Amino acid sequence: MIEALILEASDEFSNHIDDIFGLTHETSLMEHSTLCKALKGVAAQYGFSHSTVLKTEALGAVAIEELMSDFWSAIHSREKREDIWSRRLGARARYVYSLISPNYLEQAQYAASMIGLRYRELRLLTDMVSGTTDTFAIKTWRELGAIPHARSS
Repeated sequence: MIEALILEASDEFSNHIDDIFGLTHETSLMEHSTLCKALKGVAAQYGFSHSTVLKTEALGAVAIEELMSDFWSAIHSREKREDIWSRRLGARARYVYSLISPNYLEQAQYAASMIGLRYRELRLLTDMVSGTTDTFAIKTWRELGAIPHARSS
């Protein structure tokens, strides 16, 4: 089935190559594929609605929400509000901040002269979360879940 689907896609691409490269092709290559529609139906009925898939999706949603909260706290909790590079407040924030990719930190530093502080904070957060693989996100979420939050006074 996969071979047949690839052949259909290749044929459709070949048939519409001028429109595709001319940027005038406006429909999906597989729009009229009976095989593609049938496989999507099978995936929807037996794959995406399976309890293990739904459980994984639910865990992923919680993991992303909590990772965003943890990374935001680490990015935002610092000694000097106006200085994104100042020392993080608290051991947990320092640890979580240390997990942020040096590439993303470098981009935020590079953008300092061009964009505002809040935008840099939000970009750092979204770069970090969107740049993680599923495996890294779940692993990091579980590791951070094992570290208790400090009690507020």
